[in-house]
Amino acid sequence: MSRLKPLKTLSALLAGDLPVKVDWMSVLALANEALVTPQIYSAALQTGTVSQFPSEVRIFLHEVWLRNRERNRRLFEQLREAIATLNAAGIEPVLLKGAAHWVALGRPAEHDRMLTDIDLLVGDEHAAAALSALEATGYVAHKLWKDPGKYVAADLGRPDCVGVIDLHRRPPGREAEARAAMALDGELATVSWDGVRAKAPSPALQVFLLVLHDQFEDGGYWRGKFVLRHLMDIADLTRQPRGVDWDVVAGLANTRLVRNTTDAQLLAAASICGAVVPRTAQRPWVRMQYARLQAQFAWPHLKPLLVQFSG
Repeated sequence: MSRLKPLKTLSALLAGDLPVKVDWMSVLALANEALVTPQIYSAALQTGTVSQFPSEVRIFLHEVWLRNRERNRRLFEQLREAIATLNAAGIEPVLLKGAAHWVALGRPAEHDRMLTDIDLLVGDEHAAAALSALEATGYVAHKLWKDPGKYVAADLGRPDCVGVIDLHRRPPGREAEARAAMALDGELATVSWDGVRAKAPSPALQVFLLVLHDQFEDGGYWRGKFVLRHLMDIADLTRQPRGVDWDVVAGLANTRLVRNTTDAQLLAAASICGAVVPRTAQRPWVRMQYARLQAQFAWPHLKPLLVQFSG
């Protein structure tokens, strides 16, 4: 069975709508796989549709929503403490992915997006010092990458913490584009709260870094893979008062391949999550690539055949 119908239903639920007929088993399976289950409940609360859910679905979603809120509360406490440790060592990390998104939304006390870990970029020059500083507070490196060409330096955990810290040398994805993006003037802003200081990427830079992660590091452009949480992040960023400076995104996507992958991700964010994206994402070639990605998502066994049309 095609997975496009559950995806369409899930898209509606994440917007706070309730379709007439919902195959809850397939939709919740997809939501759990995509790590967006709490956001179904959050959206339904905002629109008032939650009372119309079947009771067993409502109970399940409420429990996941509550547990995720508590985990996020503890996760952001862990983030603040980790940044304080790095600040004491003279390091001001750059927030990536979920942590950057949280800051872009104004650091809400109650946050319903699921985070798998904490991503902190400290750069090549601070990786060793950051690792030592965090280990001195009880963190243990589960994995270490000594190769300077690897984007991540270490994965660290601590028994009393709910999440793993991914310590980055650079953002994931193609190295040349990642390093060029981080070197762009004016796209990193210092943010401070509760006595700690970090840097946060601009909305445009966040969008581009998500493209590098999803489309290149994870191979989504070739594998027909949608990271639904990141598509929702892009949609959220486009709705913020500042919006997204699409000229910055276009300047970073400076090759045909990177431009195509960027526009394909933007079209997916618009089609699935209602993001407001530039007209370049509607080019015929991009629409064709998005159709290919949908087919690969819907029928995974066709991925090897369809990848030859990635262009």
